[in-house]
Amino acid sequence: MGSSEELRRVLYQAEKGDLRPQFNPHASWFWRHLPHYAREVEPVLVDRFFQLARPIADGRTMTGSEARLSDVGHFFYLVEALQRIGYQRLTETLLVILDQFLELDENAYNELYLWSIVYLSRDDVTHVDRYWPAAVALDHRFRADDWQRPEGVSLAARPYRFTELLFYYYVICTIGGGSRMPPDTSSSGSTQPKFRSLGACLSRIRQQLSDDQKHLIRHVLAQLAQQQKRVAFRDALGMFVKGK
Repeated sequence: MGSSEELRRVLYQAEKGDLRPQFNPHASWFWRHLPHYAREVEPVLVDRFFQLARPIADGRTMTGSEARLSDVGHFFYLVEALQRIGYQRLTETLLVILDQFLELDENAYNELYLWSIVYLSRDDVTHVDRYWPAAVALDHRFRADDWQRPEGVSLAARPYRFTELLFYYYVICTIGGGSRMPPDTSSSGSTQPKFRSLGACLSRIRQQLSDDQKHLIRHVLAQLAQQQKRVAFRDALGMFVKGK
């Protein structure tokens, strides 16, 4: 066990430091010492989830830095830190956080809910069944109007629909390609777990959706396929249109 000064430094980084090594020169030191202080650090890290609670802007009316989404890496590095100290209640903690999401009011447009659903959906398909139809219902209630993001503006810079963000981050956080986060080791210890495709997830929830909600999903997928140039979105659109 280290000194009290070492513990103080570890707790400071756990509470306030940027856990992403590519942005914080002290993060590598923190990751090396983290396992030695699991008991002291656990409540600090769990409380830090609520620092990630930030409203998702309506890109139709908001622009600039206030509208931009945070880096999803903040969430995944926090999850990784909890996994490294052997935290056993991660899923339970995220499900408690998401209880308020299911109220489906405008406060549900929140980054913490988005990242939590993305993570849980990768881990267990029952979370796709529970939260994805709710996300569609949320957009159908509050952000169903057609809106075209200006050309050259990224989805993260001017977010709009929750479903669009959910589909996009589910793809980049499962298939990879640009998300700044550590490898997922939660399921089997493998750094390359196999996840369900976006199309497979959407096929699971199809029967829970109204015709209007299905139309909204087709529209979102068509925009993603056009703007993001990823095979996953084009394939998912084809599967959804065909009803597979």
